[in-house]
Formats: sequence, structure tokens, C-alpha cells
Amino acid sequence: MHHALRTSIRAFFTDKEGNVVIAQKANAPLLAWFTTLIGLFVTNHLFTQLHPFFRAASYITIIYWALLEIFEGVCPWRKFLGLVVYTIAVVGIVRWAMG
Repeated sequence: MHHALRTSIRAFFTDKEGNVVIAQKANAPLLAWFTTLIGLFVTNHLFTQLHPFFRAASYITIIYWALLEIFEGVCPWRKFLGLVVYTIAVVGIVRWAMG
């Protein structure tokens, strides 16, 4: 039983080539999201009229990244991570829309 659990956990983090993949180099959508976070921080204190733009852009970019992971993630862990991030982002959008 212990061996089966270890094998299952390893398979969760392993890609098709047998590499363990927990984290990867940031791709363009993730870098864009980081950029929008900087924009959110700056526009929270200065240029506040641009804050809604950066908030919307942050949701768009992180949802795009999450969908890429859900549908093209290299291992089950990455797909699961995409699903979790997608869910959190959708809840954030709903809360933002409700005021």
C-alpha cells in the first residue's frame, strides 16, 4: 500500500517524459499577470482612474494562464493548479462585480 501511494503521488507530479514537474519557468501570460499586479499596486496609490483597467487585465491574464494549465498542463499537478487558480480568479471576479 505504501508503494502504491508513493507511485500515485509521483505520477501526479510527473510529465510524459518521466520528469518531476512542480514548477516551471514563467510563461508570457504569467509574466503579463505579474506586470498587471505591479500596475495594480501603483494605481492603488497613484493614477487611481487606471486601477479598474489593471484589475480587469490581471483577471484576464491569470484566467488565460489557468486555462492553459488546465488544458495543456504537462502533468496532473499543473492541471490541478490551473483549476485552483481559475476557481479563485472567478470567485474574485464575482466578488469584484458585486461591489
